[in-house]
Amino acid sequence: MQTGSIVNPGTEFRSISNLHHLFAHHEDWEELKSMILNGCNYKLKDQIDEVTRKQDLQAMIARGNHISTSKQGAGKILRKTFTKEVEKGWVVPVTP
Repeated sequence: MQTGSIVNPGTEFRSISNLHHLFAHHEDWEELKSMILNGCNYKLKDQIDEVTRKQDLQAMIARGNHISTSKQGAGKILRKTFTKEVEKGWVVPVTP
């Protein structure tokens, strides 16, 4: 865990005490609360054999980075992603 950082489970949510007032009567509240506080584990249905795992890894390396990581694609992707957020006032752009 990265206590005190933005990757610490729960930092992207309101406090549990505030959420409790909204969701306490929901049938899945305890499970949701646990996920917020402790994070989630996603389990695979089946184990992947070593050959398939290595083939998948090689395919991802061959594919390369997502276009948003390239200088050519970054501007378009960022503009598309953030235009709505800026227009709605959810994000305030700040220059470096």
